[in-house]
Amino acid sequence: MFGGGLVTTIMMLFAFTLAALSAVRGQVAAERQNFLVDRNLVMSEVNSSEALFRSALVSAELAWQDADQVDLELITRFRSQGYAFVPLPTSTAQPPLLFDMPGKSLTHDERRRYLGLTAQLGRVSAVNSLVRGQQASRYFYGAQHNTAGILSAPLAPPGSDGRDSAGRAHLIADLGDGLDGLAGIHAGEQPDNRRSVSWMLPAISPLTGKMAIRIAAPVFSDGSPFAILVTEYAPEILTAPLTVGGFDGTYMVVSEKGEIVASTAWNEQAPALIDRIRALGVAGATSSMQRETWRDGVFTIADRLGDRGWVLVYVFTWPDVDVVAGIGKQIGIGAVLTLATLAVVWVFLIYLKQLVFRPAIERSRRVFESEHLSRTLVETAPVGLGLIAVESGKALLRSPTMIDAAARVVVPTETLSAELV
Repeated sequence: MFGGGLVTTIMMLFAFTLAALSAVRGQVAAERQNFLVDRNLVMSEVNSSEALFRSALVSAELAWQDADQVDLELITRFRSQGYAFVPLPTSTAQPPLLFDMPGKSLTHDERRRYLGLTAQLGRVSAVNSLVRGQQASRYFYGAQHNTAGILSAPLAPPGSDGRDSAGRAHLIADLGDGLDGLAGIHAGEQPDNRRSVSWMLPAISPLTGKMAIRIAAPVFSDGSPFAILVTEYAPEILTAPLTVGGFDGTYMVVSEKGEIVASTAWNEQAPALIDRIRALGVAGATSSMQRETWRDGVFTIADRLGDRGWVLVYVFTWPDVDVVAGIGKQIGIGAVLTLATLAVVWVFLIYLKQLVFRPAIERSRRVFESEHLSRTLVETAPVGLGLIAVESGKALLRSPTMIDAAARVVVPTETLSAELV
């Protein structure tokens, strides 16, 4: 009886295990679907940033060609103000500012073109800030590092006034730090008709003093670059769309070398989690397709953000509340129902054993013992003793003395037992 109960217990535990695994798979499938939605949100943010930046590139090239429309008096004012000039006063906190290095090889025509470029890009920058609903730092610098224009910035950058030539040189060098390779690109080297732009890893901004990611590209004239246009964003811009719907795990934007570009990790476990992601090498091993891994208690979903060299990684761990919070209630209800069912089954089995089967077995045992005692008494009795069926007169049990007497005595009936009945 208890063997059947054991089999039932094993089957129910097996069914509960399958249900729990199904719940985990369902949670993982939900996280996978959420990842696809969140990746599209990040890509939308990246694409919109690039679209605005490309429109600024086109505006810059058109402004460079329309240099004849720039008032020649502006050049005189630019020179008289120490080669640091605001060509387009605006209501913004920091209006566009153009400055160059006195003594550098800038011609009269080039200065006029850069003045027109600064004015036009200042307008474009103001429009872009209104479209995006947020202020970003934008600037350009000459391909020869001889001039720079600050299009939008929270504060006037140090060294941009006319009183510190060394500070200006240092600032222009800082503006182009890490972007030297862009000055060597020519228009014919673009991979397709769409203007190629480059995203840079986070670095300290020379304009704000804070960490920023940069999107940059050369501006061309007759196929050769004459300036490098740059827009700076806070790294959080990549993960800002993800806070709308909420999520259980941790999102990271990682470079192919494992460098963290942006992350939603904020608690005390964040550094350890980031180190584990680097150790797993998720970003470097990710191909052009979405990839999922489960190693060392860490489940990751990763996919590339286009051809930008960055990977969006979503991480959640089993010991933490990420997965448990999603399926804990479902598994808890299943566990309670399974335990309750097993309890009912075993209580019923114990009830049958104690109150039904045990009394029946006890009665059977007593009958067997009584029969055995009667057989023993009859078979060992020194007198004629027997047990005879009343209906048939057949002897069921006889003592040896009665067997001998039946053999010697002659009776009218077939047997002595029948005669006695």
